[in-house]
Amino acid sequence: MADEQKFTWAKSKEPVPSIYANFMHVSWTLFDVRFQLGQLIPTEPGVSNAFVAEECGAVVMAWPAVKAFRDNLIGLIDSYERTNGTIESSKLVPAPPPSTAEKK
Repeated sequence: MADEQKFTWAKSKEPVPSIYANFMHVSWTLFDVRFQLGQLIPTEPGVSNAFVAEECGAVVMAWPAVKAFRDNLIGLIDSYERTNGTIESSKLVPAPPPSTAEKK
């Protein structure tokens, strides 16, 4: 995006949503890319692998914007890792075994 014209951000007249997502599904066409955003939530208490992705939003971008977004993410990740170390993939912790009180 360094070659693109810089614009001033204007505050929207309408509220703008802020979405947290830790799961994503991507689909695409010849014209654009759709990022379906979700949050993994447990479906069964105490079961470490029982999750569902609850949809919380989607973003659709044209291919040139996706490429610029990728370049921005690469720069952001490189900067973060130079300062804080390598970002490791998260792993879910297995559920603890039931206590003796729960077994009875």
